[in-house]
Amino acid sequence: MKKVENKERYLSLFSDYRHSIPIIYSSLEGKYDGELFVDSEIDPQLAVLFTPFTFHYVARNPEKFMEYYLEEFFQEWDGLK
Repeated sequence: MKKVENKERYLSLFSDYRHSIPIIYSSLEGKYDGELFVDSEIDPQLAVLFTPFTFHYVARNPEKFMEYYLEEFFQEWDGLK
């Protein structure tokens, strides 16, 4: 996952949301702090938006988020053995 600076470029990834629209778009438009991570800057299939309001949003393909998260978790866990 890569942190992106130009968050506004990725507005369309969150178009399926029907709730929290002011929080999501205010963060993506730079009115509020927040960090956006995407799996690819060119053709993102997964985006995760972290906001200062302790609300966080997964866009595009939530199943891919779980795959990524579980893979990272198990890699860390293997390192602890």
